[in-house]
Amino acid sequence: MKITKTFYQYLFTCIFVRRHCFLCDSKSGK
Repeated sequence: MKITKTFYQYLFTCIFVRRHCFLCDSKSGK
């Protein structure tokens, strides 16, 4: 099930990065 673990890691990373960028954009007022 390594593929599943990697997939979830990738999915979590994407969500975390998007959320981080969203917060940064909100703070900058863009």
